[in-house]
Amino acid sequence: MSAELLRHLRDQFAFDDAPRRHDLAAYHVPFDELAPGGPSPERTLAAATRRGERLVVEGSSGRGKSSLLASVLGEDAEGVVPFLVPMSAEPAETVTEPRAMAVHLVQTIVAAAKRAEVLRGSEDEALREATPTRVVGRDQLTGRVGVTLGVVAAELGRQAAGGDSMARSATAIFEVVHQLLVTIATERVMPVLVFDDTDRWLGTAFDEPERLVRAFFGKVLLQLRDFPCSLVVAVHPRYRQRPEVSASIDRVLTTRIDLPPLPDFDAVARLLARRIEAHVEADPDPGRWHGSSVSDVLAPAAVERLFEHYRRGLGNELRTVVRTVHVALATACDGGAELITVEMIDASVASWSDAGPGS
Repeated sequence: MSAELLRHLRDQFAFDDAPRRHDLAAYHVPFDELAPGGPSPERTLAAATRRGERLVVEGSSGRGKSSLLASVLGEDAEGVVPFLVPMSAEPAETVTEPRAMAVHLVQTIVAAAKRAEVLRGSEDEALREATPTRVVGRDQLTGRVGVTLGVVAAELGRQAAGGDSMARSATAIFEVVHQLLVTIATERVMPVLVFDDTDRWLGTAFDEPERLVRAFFGKVLLQLRDFPCSLVVAVHPRYRQRPEVSASIDRVLTTRIDLPPLPDFDAVARLLARRIEAHVEADPDPGRWHGSSVSDVLAPAAVERLFEHYRRGLGNELRTVVRTVHVALATACDGGAELITVEMIDASVASWSDAGPGS
């Protein structure tokens, strides 16, 4: 049975290290379960955004910032309407000029509202009622956030008419953004602007990253502070090494959430167990995998070795832990193995990183 389960997990990309955003939410394990006794980033983030606070979520690449945001500020978030602001495909001007960013925010808010309006009357709502548990591999459905946006979609569209034109003055465009956010708040929810993955789009998606980092944190973010909403920005700790950038972050983002590293191999096991559970739940016949656990996929020593790599050669990145298992899983399936072994974990790390076996 274990070999069959391994093939199922491989074919379903259960350990994909770059899943879609709503799948990140399905995979997320609360940090206070991974590191008992510590603070709960989930509770802090949820409560602070409902109050309208401005937050910075800090953690190195692959530490779990995106999964935290997807889990807490997803389609079924309570008391808030979050807008994930897409940045990677936008022109550099959006990062450096407040007016261009305001235009982008108008487009982002209205597009989300139009989509919610369409989904409100579609079969997706009935489908959601029939499948209340989030499963992987399913397109996003109409949750609390979508219902709220659908109610005010027509009004948002009316207010935004012309607001996405760069021909208008900066003051006029800022006022459009302000009014859109106020309209959403009339539904007794807090709008939230979410800027995720800044270390990727500021560092690799554009030319002149140093200039863009200074402009975004020093000029654009400063303008966003004045909007009537909560603001969440995920950043890499390396920005703290630049005094002027660190000062800008602290000036605008008043609440700080630091994501802790995994404390032990039990925490690694919990992460992997959630991946397995999610894909068992998503199977058309989940009963055949009932009771499956990490021990049905990885040898106990393999989990311990994975934690060793995480603390040393993998740089405390959750993403690389998942990637390692993904590669090792393919090796196990190709060889008809019943479990992922220590040797497979070592070989996986060596195949894509500079860390050698046992590092």
